[in-house]
Amino acid sequence: MPIKILRITTPVPALEPSTRSTPKRKPILYSTRKTSPPAPLEVYELLEQILLLLPMRDLLLSQRVCRRWRHVIVDSKPIQRALHFLPVSDDTPGRYENPLLFDEPPFCDYFGIGIMGDEGGLTGILMVGDSHSGWKKGWPKAFRYTEASWRRMQLTQPLVESFIVEDFRVAPVYDDVLADIVQNKKGGVVMGDMLLLEEVVD
Repeated sequence: MPIKILRITTPVPALEPSTRSTPKRKPILYSTRKTSPPAPLEVYELLEQILLLLPMRDLLLSQRVCRRWRHVIVDSKPIQRALHFLPVSDDTPGRYENPLLFDEPPFCDYFGIGIMGDEGGLTGILMVGDSHSGWKKGWPKAFRYTEASWRRMQLTQPLVESFIVEDFRVAPVYDDVLADIVQNKKGGVVMGDMLLLEEVVD
């Protein structure tokens, strides 16, 4: 007798959509932009203009504040001209003396420059009088530090390439002088050259 197999199928109920919503993740935004504006001293041009307002001594010492300040001071041509490290153009009217040499102690006490001008075709004249005792004492040890940046400063702006030194200390008659030196130096006379005068006036 043949066996019959009865196949019974039952309908499968459809799944109802879930009412629970999957929370969406917020996209992660990557940005290198600062939320706050940069500090004023972080702007190169602004820092340059602020530094140019400083007296020469303060401007020179500002290189010690941080590496960024030193970079701006060394890199900026206007600042380098203000510090007499770079010459101004030759057609600049007048001649401006280096204030660090002429006005700032102890430089003005030791160097004792009385007159600077043009005479006899020379572009610079330096005169030493008997009231400047620094010349009699010789240069202090600090002045002999060869790495000092002030030694590279120009004496004047525009630069001078020649100078005369006249010392009247021992002269009863002012027509007699102890030393009369003329030096020609291409690229300008710098403050470090003044140390060589000790051999003449001592």
